Amino acid sequence: MEKAGTQAAKRVAILFTRFPVATETFLHREVRALRHQGRNWPVFAMWPTSEGGPEGLAADHTFSGWDLFTLVWWIPYWLIRRPKA
Repeated sequence: MEKAGTQAAKRVAILFTRFPVATETFLHREVRALRHQGRNWPVFAMWPTSEGGPEGLAADHTFSGWDLFTLVWWIPYWLIRRPKA
């Protein structure tokens, strides 16, 4: 049983397949609203895009092809190792 205050802080990130994409303006609004509230969660895009978002909105991080390929092994590994995470 964990003592109060010893639980590790949870980390949150936002994952998109492509970001920003002009056809998904509602996602732009959501990310902008979260940042306005002080939630500066990192935005990850699986594939980079050359499209510019409104107000300079862009993904903070993108993945290389090798990184995406390794997810085939890493996702099951972490699901088994830390299923409650």
